Amino acid sequence: MHCLYVFNGEMSSAESRKINSFTLRKIAMGLESPRQVMVLNSIDAISHLLFPFKLKTLISIVCTKGELSVSLDLVEHTLTPSTIMAVRPGHMLNGYRASEDFEGFLIMAPLSSLNHSLPSFSRLLSCFLYFRDHPVIDITSAELDVQQHLFAALLSKQKETKSPYYDNVLDSLYQSILYETLSLYTSHMKRNVSIDSKLRRKEELFYRFLLLVEAQYQKERSVIYYAEKLNITPKHLSAVAKETSGHTAGEWIDSYVILEAKMLLHNSELSIQEISSRLNFANQSFFGKYFKHHLGMSPRAYRRTAIPEI
Repeated sequence: MHCLYVFNGEMSSAESRKINSFTLRKIAMGLESPRQVMVLNSIDAISHLLFPFKLKTLISIVCTKGELSVSLDLVEHTLTPSTIMAVRPGHMLNGYRASEDFEGFLIMAPLSSLNHSLPSFSRLLSCFLYFRDHPVIDITSAELDVQQHLFAALLSKQKETKSPYYDNVLDSLYQSILYETLSLYTSHMKRNVSIDSKLRRKEELFYRFLLLVEAQYQKERSVIYYAEKLNITPKHLSAVAKETSGHTAGEWIDSYVILEAKMLLHNSELSIQEISSRLNFANQSFFGKYFKHHLGMSPRAYRRTAIPEI
């Protein structure tokens, strides 16, 4: 059974602060019940949310008017009318900026709550990989209408008195939105990417590798470690990663570590020694050499020059 939160423009600022300080952040970070789904149709509902934080949920945002800029992994993405943004768990949400006339809606749900709804893993692989590189896509007016009608039905249903099949109906409506969103990205991907069955098998291995890295990069930076977990050789893992993404396995691991280091230096009050320990470096000196090798400056110099993206 889903626990559904629906927020609209009618809440008071005090209610909004309370929701965003606790419920929204907890769900986004995976701290609430794994079956909770959140639905919002007012940007005011997240105006007091504290950034940055790592997403533990699947998020879908639809823009119907104005503009919304979202900083994701320190990269800014902009939604304009008739665009949708889908973000899977594991990304760092750094902040957002909305135009005064922005209108749209957002749905947030832990991926674990969707296991009974999702298509088979193999059918989702390419789509999830496409989310990573193309979080924002254009949709047609007809596709936007479908999203709006489903969202309106979800909003309407949650206001009703709970009936014997209330939760089943909410589940069905949410599944409909999920499948429609997956359909949009799959169609967009097929128009822009040619994928044969052999590459799809390699994508599956690459995606499993990324899932492991996302879960372990703060502790493990060795390609050998991840290859052993996948029961393949380090050479094969790097070759697959290179063919699938254009980057080796080691480069992917380093990119996650460096991104985390940059965000901690940029957005936290942790000392460089504390950041070094959090990322499982032997000491601050080794962390400093690693950081400078990849960015050309020391962690201390980066912290002095870092400027918020949003």
